[in-house]
Amino acid sequence: MSKFKWLLILIAVGFSACNKDLVGFKKGLVVDDFGFEFFTARARISYDDGQQKVNAISNIRVKIDCIIWMSISKLGIEVARLKVDRDSIYLLNRLKKNYSTRSLKQLSKQLDFDVDYNLIESVVLGNLIYPYSKEELQVDGNFIQYNQILENFAFNNYIGSQTKKLEKLIVEDTTSKATISVNYREFQAVND
Repeated sequence: MSKFKWLLILIAVGFSACNKDLVGFKKGLVVDDFGFEFFTARARISYDDGQQKVNAISNIRVKIDCIIWMSISKLGIEVARLKVDRDSIYLLNRLKKNYSTRSLKQLSKQLDFDVDYNLIESVVLGNLIYPYSKEELQVDGNFIQYNQILENFAFNNYIGSQTKKLEKLIVEDTTSKATISVNYREFQAVND
C-alpha cells in the first residue's frame, strides 16, 4: 500500500510539472516584478487622440521609489523633458518653450483618478499597477489575462505564461471610452 501511495504522488507531481504554468496561475497569480535600484531604458511612444498623432522616442531613467526622468525626442531632437518625484510632475516643453509643474494631487483631481508615484513607476517599469487579489484568470494564447475595474477604469493585464511578467496593459476609461495601451513584450535584458 505504501508503494502505491508513492506511485500516485509521483504521477501527480509529474502531471503537475507538465502543466506547471497554469496550475500555479489557478492557485494565485505570481508575476515577477523587476527588482533593482537604477533602471535605464528606451521606449517608443505613440499618441493618437483623433486629432493629433505623435510618434516619438523616450529615454528613461529611474531611481526606484524615488524619481523618474524622461527625455522625449522626435527625429533625433529633444522636444520635452519630464521629471516625476514622490510629489509632483515637472515638464519642460522645448517646442512651446515653457515649463510647468503639477502636484500629483492636482493631477489626480484633474483626471478624476488617484495618481501617485507608485502607479507611474509601475507603468514605466512594466510591473503590475494593482496587485492580484481574486479576479478571475483567463488563458488567452501565450498570456494569462486578468481584468480589474477600479472606479471608472478597466485594467486588462496580460501576463506572459512563460516569462511571468506583465507583457501588455490596456486601460480603458469606461465613461469616455478612451484607452491607453502599453506593450512590454520588447523588453530585453542587458547583463543582469
